[in-house]
Amino acid sequence: LPDGFDSMSPGFGPSSPLAATPNKTNVPSNMDVANPGYLGTRGVAMYRSTFEQEGPARLQFQACSFYCRVWVDGREIGEHRAGGYVAFTLDVPASDKPKRELF
Repeated sequence: LPDGFDSMSPGFGPSSPLAATPNKTNVPSNMDVANPGYLGTRGVAMYRSTFEQEGPARLQFQACSFYCRVWVDGREIGEHRAGGYVAFTLDVPASDKPKRELF
């Protein structure tokens, strides 16, 4: 990522050219540069997947190191700032599309 990149910038989102996700990652996974429990730089990771759900849904995340923003179908549905690998949930609004994109 370029110098000065800020994933917390309101202008950043799934349609940004910097949001490319060419690599594959197993989930669950750890994407930190430093191992958990050690001081050090934390990396920025972007994850994109699809799921099938027409009605409302709830996404459950088991951990986030510090800051996480979540989009479904290109719309930001929430964020997480608690830090410390705390679990959190976000409600997903209903859609008439059977296949949804998570970013």
